Amino acid sequence: MRRRRRRRRRRRRRRRRRRLSKFGKSGNTIIDDFILKKKLRWIPYNRFKNVEYLNEGGFGTIYKAIWLKNNKDEKEVIFKCHKNLNENLNDF
Repeated sequence: MRRRRRRRRRRRRRRRRRRLSKFGKSGNTIIDDFILKKKLRWIPYNRFKNVEYLNEGGFGTIYKAIWLKNNKDEKEVIFKCHKNLNENLNDF
């Protein structure tokens, strides 16, 4: 029974790593682990076009942009660039 659990955990970790590698890595292991744990996506900045500043808040700056999902598909999105993310990571 313990072996099964271990295998499942290993499979889940592999899937998470594959998912992260599909979208790229931030270069910071703390942020990459946070992205995997919270089931978020890391999308490199070069996958956005027409980035517009919208507003700034207490935790970061909000932007509007067009996300280039693949060669033909584009989607308008809002994203947030966090200030001092390493310091505030546990608050999320």
